[in-house]
Amino acid sequence: MCGLLRLRLLRLWGDGISKIPADIGRLKYLETLQVIETKITRLPAEIGDLKQLKTLEVTWNQELAELPREVGKLQHLETLRIRQSSIREQAWEIIGTLKKLKTLDVTWSKLSGIPSDIGELRQLKNLDVSFNERITDLPKEIGKLQNLETLNLEATGITKLPREIGNLQRLQTLYLSHTGITELPREIGNLQYLQALYLNDVKTMTKLPRGIWRLQHLERLHLQGTKVRKITREIGGLKKLKDLDANIGTLPFEAGQLSKLERLPKCVHKAWKNSDLVSSLAGEILSFQKSCYLIGDGGLVVGTKHMHIPWWIKEHFNNIGTLDIRICKLEEEQDLKILREMPYLWDLTLRFEVVPRKTIVISSGGFAKLQILTVDSRVPRITFQEGAMPRLEYLTFEFQFYGGPPNTDPPMGIKHLVRLEEVSFQCNKWYRGDSPCISTTIDVVTKELGWPASAESSEGSSEASSSGANEIEKIVVLRRPASAESSEGSNEASSSGAAESSECNNEASSSGAAESSEGINEASSSGANEIEEIQA
Repeated sequence: MCGLLRLRLLRLWGDGISKIPADIGRLKYLETLQVIETKITRLPAEIGDLKQLKTLEVTWNQELAELPREVGKLQHLETLRIRQSSIREQAWEIIGTLKKLKTLDVTWSKLSGIPSDIGELRQLKNLDVSFNERITDLPKEIGKLQNLETLNLEATGITKLPREIGNLQRLQTLYLSHTGITELPREIGNLQYLQALYLNDVKTMTKLPRGIWRLQHLERLHLQGTKVRKITREIGGLKKLKDLDANIGTLPFEAGQLSKLERLPKCVHKAWKNSDLVSSLAGEILSFQKSCYLIGDGGLVVGTKHMHIPWWIKEHFNNIGTLDIRICKLEEEQDLKILREMPYLWDLTLRFEVVPRKTIVISSGGFAKLQILTVDSRVPRITFQEGAMPRLEYLTFEFQFYGGPPNTDPPMGIKHLVRLEEVSFQCNKWYRGDSPCISTTIDVVTKELGWPASAESSEGSSEASSSGANEIEKIVVLRRPASAESSEGSNEASSSGAAESSECNNEASSSGAAESSEGINEASSSGANEIEEIQA
């Protein structure tokens, strides 16, 4: 190696390399050493003579089982990466002596724990122990790493975070995806510089601590795959939030204040700029769906009971794509006119607080985009006239509360819904699905359509309704037979609708492991004439 004595970067790459010569210790100016996908079983002790070495990367070397103790002599070492190796606990004794270490990456190693003296690495900025299932505990001494900016615990066996994690005042990114953590400590709210929190597929997590809403610099919050089903009004405090990835149907109306939030419906954002409207809505229980659909400006869930469709729906939310609302009456001129003229409404849920005294008549005209209709009523009294809801494909009758008496005025005219593909009947799982009202409704609709009925198994079929905590179960489903003659273009209108609603849930589930990995080639900045790559 006499011709390479002033070498700054040395990359040894390929399974044809099985040994590193001892005279590597003569490379007194070497700053970066990368050993990638080789067959070496040990590093020479002379590696400790590389006094100027700042970066040591030993990745994808499955036959390498230990680090020589001489690595502890590398007192200028700032970056140590030991990925995809068989190195075990002995390495921690050596790592603990590297006081200038800023980046430590032991992804996919055989380590089974993090020692308490990890807290002595006071200059550490990036710690990655991801994909080590044998690591089950994070010591409280982690709180001593005051310079830590990135902590990656993804796919470890950790089930609990110590309270001391709240001491990491410079922490910007925290990866907890694919762990068994059941809850976050309230001290998480102390991480005032945290910008990204990844909790994807933490299936044991059911709620978030209130302190999380104090994270003023949080930009990304990923909850996809958790059991968190509710976001509280305090989310309005996350002023810098841009990316919220969660399998949560709706967000509280207060989230409309987050001007940087992606897919925030324009109408919701605009509403928060109207102080008079905000005052008018102060007593409302509102939530909205983000604009993940190709049709409409998001969606709105009105949890407050209203006698009629409120005026502000038409004035300020006329362009929404989905609407779920609780009402007492639905009259032609006052209510149906508003609904039928909403240009982008494709999914409508009407929840009747009282049994309609008169049959609700849906006449022809309007509802140009409506494809999904849900009627939630103890006694659904509704009739569809010829030409009504010309694009409706899915009709659901929900019985959230106990069924009423036998329906003497059951749904009629369903045959006039020319593009209808499916009618389902659902009831609250706490009530019987064979009550007189429910059974009468099913019988009448089945007879009118003449479609075969299939009983749905309650096992695994329950789902949370969009309006609240009540759980419902499908009990009977009627589907258009494949051989049935459908009216013109019965399939051409399926380009938006329910299939599009899955678009949000699939687009941003990355938990960040890829983000945390830095390219192997990053250390080549020291000049082409000072770099040597040996590939075998």
